[in-house]
Amino acid sequence: MRPISPELLAKVKSRQQTLYNNAEPKLKLQFSRGLTSELFLVYTIQTKDLLQAVDVTVKRTAAGLPPSEVIAICLDNNVARVKSKPLPYNELTPWVDEFTVAPDVACAAIEFDGFWDRDWKTKRFNFITEEAPWIFYARGGVLYAKRWRDAPLALADNVDKVCAIRGWVPVDSDQANDQGLIAAYIKNGKVYYRSYCTQVNSAKLWEVEREVPGIAGAVTDLALFRTNDFRIGFLVTVGGMMRWFLTERNYAGMSVWPDLITAGIAGLSFGTVPVRYHDAFHPAESVTGSVDVDRFYVCPADAAALVLNVQRPTARTIVVTFNHALETAEKDFMAVRNVNGSRFYALSSVAINGKDLIVTTAADLPLGDAYLEMSQAGKYYVALRVTSACVLDYSQFSILAKGQPSEVFTDEALTAAVNSVAFVVIQVFYRDGYSSNENITAGIAHISFAVTRVGGNPL
Repeated sequence: MRPISPELLAKVKSRQQTLYNNAEPKLKLQFSRGLTSELFLVYTIQTKDLLQAVDVTVKRTAAGLPPSEVIAICLDNNVARVKSKPLPYNELTPWVDEFTVAPDVACAAIEFDGFWDRDWKTKRFNFITEEAPWIFYARGGVLYAKRWRDAPLALADNVDKVCAIRGWVPVDSDQANDQGLIAAYIKNGKVYYRSYCTQVNSAKLWEVEREVPGIAGAVTDLALFRTNDFRIGFLVTVGGMMRWFLTERNYAGMSVWPDLITAGIAGLSFGTVPVRYHDAFHPAESVTGSVDVDRFYVCPADAAALVLNVQRPTARTIVVTFNHALETAEKDFMAVRNVNGSRFYALSSVAINGKDLIVTTAADLPLGDAYLEMSQAGKYYVALRVTSACVLDYSQFSILAKGQPSEVFTDEALTAAVNSVAFVVIQVFYRDGYSSNENITAGIAHISFAVTRVGGNPL
């Protein structure tokens, strides 16, 4: 044991342990909580009697900064609403009601699109989001997708539940391995998904619907998750049992921190040589040059390319009316498909007539809606002439062409009218006979005739 100094012993023996006689005792205590109680923190987003489901996503706009905002979509009595709240999370800060998505919604999900980037300070890869998230919701069995407040796009039909996640994309910008923004959903007891991926031309498009293979039985619930070895997991419930289905690894180049090689120059020396100048005469020289510019236009600040009307005058024709006259329209990268993208219709011709773009298909279009799409951008495949010095590019689009409703035929009524009637009376011989009942109904108005009895024939 350590000995007690006389000064400390005098303080301990003091009858009044107070600050005023310099005898106040103090004991320093330290408290800490283990990590097991700090992995998950529970916060209340919304409390309602008819609250059905909530999905949450987090916004981060820079690799070296923490997440800045949390955004949630809530189903309250089948009405989907979007809420937001700044981070770090503070219970005293209220949630902000952004907007109402739609009524009569059966299920909904929300997720950001984005990419992974290095934080050079912490040597971590963080997910960097876009400015606004994507919203997915099913209404009347039809699954819709929309980026924040943009117009919705129909992805599939007969959908019971939807969930979304951002798949892995390599940090070296390998477009061929982009898993995209994945929207998975239950349709007729099976699991399907569509991905919003980067294409070969660097444009992003919603790819066709694909089914998750190997699931035996009817699926009743669905969830998605990412693994640390660069896979996407489908968590499904079949017959009360939970099963996992994992994709192959999408090597994203984030497992090992990249090597940094620096180079420098050492022992550098150089010498100078005096330059001798001589006066001389030389004829004048001229240098000419030219710049080959494909297209150079100067447009007003308010110039815009807009679609004013879309018509389907025939079974094989789509007419799109723009706000300016068309100058070019090429069909090489145009496509016409049905709503869910399961069928594409070959184009026989593409023509322009003033402000009208006339697209003709080789086969009859579906009775329902169809989409006219162009995947290329920045090449003036579809160009609108605004002024003599201004042409606008409208070469990447997805235009909805509404179909015609089914025709319903009601009972038809035939009306007969007789203008003039001539009767010829002949002798009638009666014979017994049988035939099936036949009813003929006719109407005659404003007719008069006279009958004269001839012989003993009963009239």
